[in-house]
Amino acid sequence: MKIGGRDVLDTIQLKHWTTLVPETRSSQRIPVRDLAQMAERIVSEADSLVAELAAEGVRHPVLSAICKVISSRAGSLQKVTEQVS
Repeated sequence: MKIGGRDVLDTIQLKHWTTLVPETRSSQRIPVRDLAQMAERIVSEADSLVAELAAEGVRHPVLSAICKVISSRAGSLQKVTEQVS
């Protein structure tokens, strides 16, 4: 799925997300708020999923690597949204 004309995850920036809403100031705050909330929750959600899988006997090193990527990207997103807020 393209976001603001971009479909390569590492190239999507906040300005691309804000193209999805009207250019009014109040509208521009909506994706910033939503992205900040998502970034805040996603790391614990990913960790919970890995724990759930482990409880079912599913363990693989790639799961830890994925969690690290999610954590890194969520941290970057939180920094960006804090600068805008």
